[in-house]
Amino acid sequence: MKTLGLIGGTSWASTQDYYKLINEGINRQLGKKHSAKILLHSVDFEEEYQIVTNRGWDAFLDRAEYYARNLHRIGADGIMLCANTLHIIAEKLQKRLELPIIDITEATAKNIRAAGIQKVGLLGTKFTMQADFYPDMLSRHDIECLVPAENEIHELHEIIFSELIAGVFKPKTRERILEMIRQLEHQGARGIILGCTELPMIIKKEHSDLTLFDTLKIHAQAAVDFALSENDHSYL
Repeated sequence: MKTLGLIGGTSWASTQDYYKLINEGINRQLGKKHSAKILLHSVDFEEEYQIVTNRGWDAFLDRAEYYARNLHRIGADGIMLCANTLHIIAEKLQKRLELPIIDITEATAKNIRAAGIQKVGLLGTKFTMQADFYPDMLSRHDIECLVPAENEIHELHEIIFSELIAGVFKPKTRERILEMIRQLEHQGARGIILGCTELPMIIKKEHSDLTLFDTLKIHAQAAVDFALSENDHSYL
């Protein structure tokens, strides 16, 4: 079994779900008392957020490289960035490393393609919804990506950072997010990417008729597949 190197804490609430889901997945596959081999570097989210805000993503890229190299040095065989937004720097980070990054966007795109869906809505932080890394990956799989209106992008970003990351889940917030989903459905979306690992904590499959792609679960399963694979890229 390979050892997984997780860069987490973004947020701690979703990182604990990563730990749980990966261990459950390994045990489901191997049985007995088996559990995952995990190395975790959990960051101070506020500190990293301020660095991105004040110095930009390249400054965080340097830090992520440092974290990843430390994880590699102590035994990690693959790296996971435990947040969708962090994948803004995933491609650049991969070029600096000698071990693979288990990419959340690649795993999600393959799940959407397997479901036979060609047009999806993307929800997440403003960084995720305004960046190209999801649309670019989806387009490689012939999947069209829709995002909410500009004002809703900023509204959802504020919801994520002021409520969900703090573990606050209000019914009225759920209904507001569901309104955004209905708007994307009206534009032709047949599935929704919950492209922030906190979103599945408030939006469940029973809340919408559309297919919801829980990126945290998808990413965790990709990690399990990688850990149990015989080569570095069979999880893709």
